[in-house]
Amino acid sequence: DTTKEDIDEDINSTVAALSTAAAAAAAATTTTTTSATVEARYTPISRRSLQGQLKSQAFILLCTLFSFHMISNVWTLTTARDFLKSLGDDDYGNRYLSIFTLMTPLSLVALPFQDVAIHKFGFAWGLQGVNFLGLTHGIIKVASTNLNVQILGFLVFSFFRCFLFSVVFSCLASFTSSHATGRAVGVMYVTAGAASFLNIGLTYLIEKLNGNFFIPNLIFVVLTTPMIYIAYLIGKALDRDVRAKEELHALESFSAPAASTYPAEQDAEDGNVAPAT
Repeated sequence: DTTKEDIDEDINSTVAALSTAAAAAAAATTTTTTSATVEARYTPISRRSLQGQLKSQAFILLCTLFSFHMISNVWTLTTARDFLKSLGDDDYGNRYLSIFTLMTPLSLVALPFQDVAIHKFGFAWGLQGVNFLGLTHGIIKVASTNLNVQILGFLVFSFFRCFLFSVVFSCLASFTSSHATGRAVGVMYVTAGAASFLNIGLTYLIEKLNGNFFIPNLIFVVLTTPMIYIAYLIGKALDRDVRAKEELHALESFSAPAASTYPAEQDAEDGNVAPAT
């Protein structure tokens, strides 16, 4: 009897141990599967390699929007003298050109407004603010030849410059890693600088139009409208990235440290997808 009881006890202990091991294996498999699913679906931009971050949809769209508005910004600054001259500023001793120059530093006044726009409405609406200000300034330039009305345009342009640089670079830092942000800024400036050569073609156009700025300024107004959609797409991309970060954080908080690491290399060309393991 004693021998039979010992055998039964050994069998029960073995069964209990096997059940515990099976449960642990199932939990580990579930965690690994969940981790693999998250990795296969989307990798947060800041977790990617430098190349993957620069090839992400959010960065490419943001670089496109920044480059266009930089072209507009450079165009306004470099043609202000001739534009105001075409409206009759020479008759006033370049008074309005002086006002334009003095109002440029007023962009600092817009800082509290862009801060509210970002923190209350998000980066997508902050970028829409850039579009709105750029569009408003362009409309003022093409809609009126009154120099006094252009003063309002000077103010809007000052706000536009503040929103452009502060919102764009704050947005960039929100989804890129610390080691990639500096290089991303460099890529954006190089791209915008190269794109600014397109202004040379507009200069030749003005010469053919005998100094009339209406059509070149209208071109900028028309081309600003697609930027509204681009800002919308950036917002969608940022929302997706934020959700992925939250899912990853929740997974890392629950799972073992070994299951919380992400692969450095990306499987897709745009760097959006990481291979499942």
